[in-house]
Amino acid sequence: RKHVEGSRIFPPRATISQYKSASFIGPAFAQTSSMYPFSYTAPVYSQEDEERDRADLTAAEKDEILDDVFGRNAEETAERNRREITQEELDDFQAALERIPVSDRAALLLASVECPELLETETAPHLFLRCDGYDVDKAAKRMADYWDMRFEIFGEEKAFLPMTLLGALHGDDDVMRMMRGYPHFRNFLPNDRHGRTVITGYASSSSDEFSSFSRTTKLKYIWYNVHLALRREATIQKGVVVFMSHPRNYKLGLCDRLFYKKLMKATLFCFPFKIRAIHIFEPAKSLVSELVFPVVKYFMSNEMRQRFIIHSGWRDNKDRTLEILQAYGFRDDSLPKSFGATFVGGTYELNEHWVDEELERERELARILEWS
Repeated sequence: RKHVEGSRIFPPRATISQYKSASFIGPAFAQTSSMYPFSYTAPVYSQEDEERDRADLTAAEKDEILDDVFGRNAEETAERNRREITQEELDDFQAALERIPVSDRAALLLASVECPELLETETAPHLFLRCDGYDVDKAAKRMADYWDMRFEIFGEEKAFLPMTLLGALHGDDDVMRMMRGYPHFRNFLPNDRHGRTVITGYASSSSDEFSSFSRTTKLKYIWYNVHLALRREATIQKGVVVFMSHPRNYKLGLCDRLFYKKLMKATLFCFPFKIRAIHIFEPAKSLVSELVFPVVKYFMSNEMRQRFIIHSGWRDNKDRTLEILQAYGFRDDSLPKSFGATFVGGTYELNEHWVDEELERERELARILEWS
């Protein structure tokens, strides 16, 4: 608790445009930075904003944050999410959907005509109700926003196909190339000590590697992986912990503000699962943490900002970092070996042949369904 409440998340003390003109950055940085698409006039979530929002938290809200971050409420949450949804709740949910203006649920209405079976298999009402604590209005809006963004990303031809390699991603060579060539962008570590799903990723230092993919391709890739996570009961019942790292020489040119804006919208307001905490690891305090993270946090809800934890300089003291991560609920045998832990490898998603294995699984399932 002391570590979380007393930690520095390195937000800027001024706006980004002020940072750009600051003398300590120097002309060399200013000249190099002009090559990058990163916007220095982007809105930021400042240190003053953070201090104000933290001061406004009630005691109950602070306890809820700590419960999520340390996993203290995982079993209680799972027990609450295991109960059956009543017919009355489903009727209230349907009524809440109908109260949403037609223009704000147009994609959902199209889905109910084009792919009614997917509404039950991929976006069942119980997923959204459990995600939003059985608040029917919030859950209904999340479902409508989910389909609105799915339609925006995949287009009319693919949005209403199953979220599989043989469905919505079939024939998309860029997404398949990203899946086969860059598995480090996304992977699943074993569940943490509290049984929560752990999604991890590694930000590559190569700008050519990541920028070669369009914003839409990256969002499709993430959307599919979210549905992989939703196959897990742990995701639905207990939520997700995000575990991300980036190298010391991570380039600002990789930071696509509009991509992060869409990613935050999808993650926080569309996908039917709860992120309990986001852990970011950087080798040392850098301009990325000073300039980029405040922009990313600007697009987050205040609820999520309070669960956004940066571990800076972790390579300098791996034993201490490992001790801290264990306090957050990570197990020694579920963390990467690079962190001084013992876990080596990953689930099938890390296997370089996982795409072929998943394609074969989908083909076998299709054969079974056709036979039945």
